[in-house]
Amino acid sequence: MSGSGLAASLASLSGVIVGAVIAAGGSYWTQRLLSRESTARARADRLAALRAERKEALQEFMDAAQAMERASHRRFRDAPLGSDTGDVTHRFWYLQRCLDLVCSRELRAAARAYAERLDAALWHERPADGAHEDFVREARETFLHAARRELGIPELEEHA
Repeated sequence: MSGSGLAASLASLSGVIVGAVIAAGGSYWTQRLLSRESTARARADRLAALRAERKEALQEFMDAAQAMERASHRRFRDAPLGSDTGDVTHRFWYLQRCLDLVCSRELRAAARAYAERLDAALWHERPADGAHEDFVREARETFLHAARRELGIPELEEHA
């Protein structure tokens, strides 16, 4: 083979090699980018599912808390408690413990303090003076603030 034929063959071979390297590099970076995006999407999906689970648990807890507030308000008015008060209390404490599974330490503490305040209002000694609302307000507001933060909606605090 002559020198010019060899040079042409080497140039052709180097073009193929450079093309293969560029294609392999492009393929590698594309896969890496897609993998990162897939990982980020999966993480975002997991966080969204956890947020939805938390929201549902919080709504169920708040429904039970409302039932506890109704029952404890009856007690503050010296009205007889309903026959289902024990069941209401049991459900409330169960849902409070469900929050322990999916919520942050801050929210768990706030929910526990609110639960203890409602339990005290319903079953234990209450302050001699003051209204029912005054007795539970601070614990409820602390809980709601922590719940908003947990759900990522603290901007509602400005309008509360």
